[in-house]
Parts: sequence; C-alpha cells; structure tokens
Amino acid sequence: MSKKKKIIYDLVHGYIEIDNEVEQVINTASFQRLKYISQLTAHHLFPSANHTRFEHSLGVMKIANDAFCQIQNELEQHINEHKSEHENFLEHVTDSTKKHLDYLRLHLQFAALLHDVGHAPLSHVGETFFDKDEIKRKIRPIISPVIIDDNDRNSPIKNGSSHELMSCYVIAKNYKKILDAIFDKHNLRMDLEFIIRIITGSQYVINRKEEYWDRNIIIQLVNGRLFDVDKMDYLMRDNYMTGNVGVHIDDQRLLTSLTIAEKKYVSFKIGALSSLKKLVDCRDSIYMWVCNHHIVVYTDYLYTQCLSHLFSIYQDRDLFTTKEYPEAVNKTDIFSCDAIAEKKVTDNDVYYHLQNAIRLCNQSNNKVHVDTQTLFKQLSGRSFLKPSWKTLFDYTQFIEKFNKRTQQEIVPFIKDDKLRKDLHERIENDLLIPKGEFAIVQRANRFYNNKIKELYIYKNENGTLAPHKLSDMLPIRDYDPLYDDVAFYVFSKENMKEKIMERLIHYLGKL
Repeated sequence: MSKKKKIIYDLVHGYIEIDNEVEQVINTASFQRLKYISQLTAHHLFPSANHTRFEHSLGVMKIANDAFCQIQNELEQHINEHKSEHENFLEHVTDSTKKHLDYLRLHLQFAALLHDVGHAPLSHVGETFFDKDEIKRKIRPIISPVIIDDNDRNSPIKNGSSHELMSCYVIAKNYKKILDAIFDKHNLRMDLEFIIRIITGSQYVINRKEEYWDRNIIIQLVNGRLFDVDKMDYLMRDNYMTGNVGVHIDDQRLLTSLTIAEKKYVSFKIGALSSLKKLVDCRDSIYMWVCNHHIVVYTDYLYTQCLSHLFSIYQDRDLFTTKEYPEAVNKTDIFSCDAIAEKKVTDNDVYYHLQNAIRLCNQSNNKVHVDTQTLFKQLSGRSFLKPSWKTLFDYTQFIEKFNKRTQQEIVPFIKDDKLRKDLHERIENDLLIPKGEFAIVQRANRFYNNKIKELYIYKNENGTLAPHKLSDMLPIRDYDPLYDDVAFYVFSKENMKEKIMERLIHYLGKL
C-alpha cells in the first residue's frame, strides 16, 4: 500500500486519508470538474444544500475503504476455501490470496472514487438530457471486445443509468492510462470491465457466477440494490446539508455489522438492526421532504423546461439561421460525451446560458421567443407557479374525489407521457392559459419502507448465521395506502387554481 500523504477534513465523515495514488486521480481536470457539479438541485428550498459531487465522491471512497477493511478477513477465508473447491476460481485469482485482496481493494477504491466522474451538470435534472444510446456507442470502441454486446444479460453496460454509463466513458477515455500505471506499481493488471461493472452494478452471471462471487461482493458494495456505500454517503450528506430532515444514520454501526452471507452477498449481522431501520427511515424522509417537496419538484421541472426550450429553438434551423432568437443553445455543447469528457462542462456553463436568456428578456432591443419571456421570468425572480396541493393529506383528498375504479386508472394515465401532455393541452386550450403558466408534473415514489422485506439480517443460531427478514424483526411504515409508485403535482397561477381543478376533475372523471 502506498504511503499516506494528505488528510482532508470532511463535514460528514471527519478526516479522510488520501495517498499519493488517490491524489493523482483527484488532481485531474475531470475530477476537479466535480467541484462545480451539484449533488442536489434543492437550493431553492434549502439554501445550504450547495454540496457537490466532489466531496460526495471522496466520501464514497472513504466508506468503501472502511467497508473493505471490515469484510477483508471473511473474504480471505472464503477465497482460500474456493481455491480448493473450484478449479475455475483459479482462472482469475492472482498468485496469492493477499495479492488478490489488493486486486479487489484497488478496483473498489478507484471505482468508488470515480463513480460520478461523468455526472451531468445540475445533478439528475441534467441527466435527463443525456443520450444513453450515444454513450453506449462511444463506449464500445474503447472497451474490451467481450463486452461490446449490451443486449447480452451478462453485459456490464446493459443496465447502467445514463450518468453511470457516462462515468464509465470518461474513465475509459481519460483514466485508463493513469489507472494502468497505478496498478502496475502493485504488480497487478487493471480490469476496465470490472471497474465498469462496479459502477453500473452489473454483477457477473451465467457460467461465471460461481467463480466470480468475490467480484460480485465488490460490485454490491458500490452499487447494490438496497444498500451500498454510494447510498450511505449521499443519504448522510444530503441529510446534513438540508438541516437533518431525516434521522441520523449510524454509519460506524452499519459498517462494523457488515458480513458476507452464505450465498456470497453483502449482508448485516443482528447488531445493525436499529441502524438499518434508521437508514431506511432517513432515506424515506429525504425522499418525501426534500426530493418530492413541491418547490424542488417544480424548480427541477422549470430548469428542464427552460433548457428544453432553448434546445428546441436551436434545433429549428430556419429560426436559428436567421439569428431571430439569440438565446438558442445547442444541446450537444452541454450534454454530449464530448462536452463531459473533453470540454468538461459544469453547472456554471448551464447557468451561463440560463442567465444569458434572462438578460436578453430584460433588454428591449432584443427579440426573444414568447415562451422564453414566460419561462425565464419565473426563474429570474423566483415567481414560481403555485401547487394545487402541498401535502400528502391534500393529495389523498383529491384522489378520493373519484370512485375506486377511476383511482386505479389515474396513476397509469399520469405515468404515460403522451396522455399526460394531451390532458395538459386540453385544459390549457379550454381555459386559454398562456404557455408556461400551467403544469402537471409527475413524481416518483420509491420508498424504502415498501422494499424492506428484501433486506435480511443474519443472527447467530446454534453456531451458524441464520437469515431473517428485516420486516419480520421491525415494524414497517406502509406507504402504499397513501402513495402509489407515481404521484403528481398541478401548478398554476393562484387565480386559476379553482378553474383548473374543475377541468382536471372533469377529464380524469371520464377515465
């Protein structure tokens, strides 16, 4: 292991040790870019929530290293057992168990550190503008031929999200030589496919599942279904920066309770029982009171609408070539592979284009699109549209206006983009509402309490660790009667609320 060189103080985790190899990666332009990529877009509601993907990435690396230290002895024991039990296991294990553990640790450390290096500006708002197919096309020529076919269920790029795939592209493009050199110093070979799998959460399957169980453990630590070090850091960090909306997460207790279950996956011992419940409750609180708060939902929607509008003007070549609308923006200048990996665009670049449109709106000698005036006036002066309901109680009261059959039809209807837009246009046309002064915005409800049955705790019984569902050991808060998997807000001017509600009830009632 390389000599420790620096110590960074983090508000959430305290001191984080940085060795010279990690520092070499941190000091690259692509990683420094993360200082200007928001972790959340909730600052219109929580002014202190200005933390970035930079400190989040350091925190994920720190927890990943701590987690590996906790399970290292178990990994060593299982690796030694598999060496004698499975011949195929020897195909990918390095010369000694210690060397193989270093191999796993280094891949974990650098995948955790770089997992967000390709994140879009404006956090997940910007990610909606990524072209997933484009990213996959760009990745294929620079990664191993064995993982070109992403239709194969064993492909590491089949299931990754857009920002995860973009991170993989940036690593392949900008970090392969750096990582190759670092691994070479340890007499090890860096496996780009393994790094990609860790980031996308794509575990090895089919024939290689048994002999690659150890790599799947590492993948689960960074990108697991319900628990991983990425989730742990952003929950702790988002909670802290929004004023502790959720309960405090006892990360030390969780990490010291980590274990490798019989079937070779990451799990927890009984000591983590209360801490796991806190993690679940904290995640649900942040989702309800931060991510799904009506102001956050609306401002995210407004950013999306403003950027989509600027991009659509640019795409209309007839308008653009006549220079009629100077606020037009080319989407590929901000949200393409080249923009992220080469130009290294940040939130600042997006804000520049938004501010430019606002300035043009305020200058009488400039002609801007009529929709630009409406949309950007809201953004510049925080003159947001008002929600027809704010609380879970009010939303439930609205849904209960309909009979049971209609209630069951509303959610699928709202989830369908075309149907929702058609409904929006009908009400807009009926009431002659100007563009940008009315919106139906869906939001997802992914509460952990409703998935708690998938979490297991391992309890020592007669000398062996026996699995028990967390839901059998703790009371569960059931959100299903209150929230479907998708809910929605209706936004408008204050004086139009009543009329819009009448039309909305009228049309939904016909479902």
